[in-house]
Amino acid sequence: MQFDLPAAIHDLVVARNKLRETYRKTGLTFTLDGNLIGDLGEAIAAELFDLRLEGRNARGIDARDNRDRTVQIKATGTGRGAVFRPSEERAAHLLVLDLDLENLKGTVVYNGPEEKVLSYMSDDWRGQRLVPMSFIKMCDADVNEEERLKSAVTLQAPSSNLTPIVPVNRQGTLCPACNEKNFILWPVGWDAHAAYACRGIAPGTPDQRKTEFKKLYLVS
Repeated sequence: MQFDLPAAIHDLVVARNKLRETYRKTGLTFTLDGNLIGDLGEAIAAELFDLRLEGRNARGIDARDNRDRTVQIKATGTGRGAVFRPSEERAAHLLVLDLDLENLKGTVVYNGPEEKVLSYMSDDWRGQRLVPMSFIKMCDADVNEEERLKSAVTLQAPSSNLTPIVPVNRQGTLCPACNEKNFILWPVGWDAHAAYACRGIAPGTPDQRKTEFKKLYLVS
């Protein structure tokens, strides 16, 4: 499953490349990773799969889905794999995102039970440990469709024949109807939001609400 990254990532890449040029003699690469990539992965996963983020105090669990199932979210900008630490509480589900910052593209590499990927670890696992991307992809190939989280959005929306009337903001785009939801990948996610959550659309069935939103804020 592939998706587009928000345009604001381009600014980060440009700034990183300027730092590389400024300190070229040091050989430092100024890799965009760590908390930045982790936070970006959580924000995007929450939007793609309609997840409720748990906050930084929930060790081993990053979010919950609409059925209250626990989810761990891992993101990488290097493609090497995902790092795990031992935890007393493990999530029921795992999402691993590979983010290609240079090309503003992302891929959901793994979407399935966390235990499949953690089978890589030994019984006496201590400290943080990297699970290679090759193993993660192999595990994903073994996931049944009913074990996967369902996407809450139509991922083809950005490249479809729907054009947003509302200008895209590099820091995200507020819903033009309710001015409450911030779309990281506008207009990705408009359909689910309009159908069930938007308070700026008149009451009606999900299909009626989507039709009204599309008529007002998207053009074919």
